[in-house]
This record gives sequence, C-alpha cells and structure tokens, in this order.
Amino acid sequence: KVAGGYDATGLSAVIPAISTPRLTGIKAAAYNKITINWTKVANATNYRIYYKIPGDSWKGIATVGSNVTSYTHTSSEKYPIRCAQKYTYTVRPYNNRTKKWGSYDTEGLTTNAVPSTVELKDAKINSGILHLTQFGNQDIDFETSLQPDRVIGVLFCQRQFEIFDKNTGKFSVPVI
Repeated sequence: KVAGGYDATGLSAVIPAISTPRLTGIKAAAYNKITINWTKVANATNYRIYYKIPGDSWKGIATVGSNVTSYTHTSSEKYPIRCAQKYTYTVRPYNNRTKKWGSYDTEGLTTNAVPSTVELKDAKINSGILHLTQFGNQDIDFETSLQPDRVIGVLFCQRQFEIFDKNTGKFSVPVI
C-alpha cells in the first residue's frame, strides 16, 4: 500500500561488487622504469596503482581510467626507483558511481630495478684518469688503477657507474 504518497517499504538495489584485477606481468624496462600489467574488471571506473619496497607499506603512485590495463612507473623524486632494489606492485579498482573500492592482490608482483649496460667504443688512460668513449652516450672520465685493456663493460645506474674488469670477472665502483 502507498501511504501519504510514498511506499513505506522503500526500494532496494543490488550494487555489483568489483572483482580483483589479475596481475598478468611486470617488467623492469630500464634502470628507472617498471611496467605492470593487469586484466580489466567489470564495474571499475578507475584503477589505482600502488608500489612498495620490502618491509614498507603500499604507496599509491597513479590513478588511470577503466580502459587502461598497464602502467609504466618512471622514477621521480616523489616516487623513486633505485637500481638493484626489489619493488612490488599491485592494482586496486574503484567505482566512481558507487564510491566503492574493489579488492586487490595483497601479494602483488615483484621485480628488481635493473642497471643499463653501456657499450664501450674506446678506453684510454692518462695520468691515472680512465677515459671511456661510449656508443650513443656522453664520455666518462674517472680515476682508477685499472688499465684500459682490462675494462670491457660499464653498467650505469642512477648516475653511478660500475666497470667490469675482465681479469677478475667482477664489477667495481670507480672513484668519480
């Protein structure tokens, strides 16, 4: 019965839940970039991307639209990526109409940030200063006791260089 112009029993509606996105892949594309991929879920209007290092809590780093299923985190002052550090990422869906968050993979996907390899064109030494000429990059000069014929590779990571000594088979950090 309708009393006073309204239905006293009211109406009810079922709000569909937002399922958990399946994390499908993670890749450290460069020393300062990590990409995560996930599956699209029904009823999500946005996705929030989170990351953390071991022992830390999740930090929200970006929000993307419902049509997006991958995100590349590029290192910044606010959200840094450090070489050789492990990073774990997850994605949480949100519905803007219902103002509800969906669940997320609490384990996330983990990868290590990787250094970039620099290809050498030439290595020369003069008065204890090793001068490295690289393909496609600027030259590097630093003080070292290594002779140029022993240097066969250089790794670059967050403005830090490591040189590979072919006699010892190890990388070492030079004095710059």
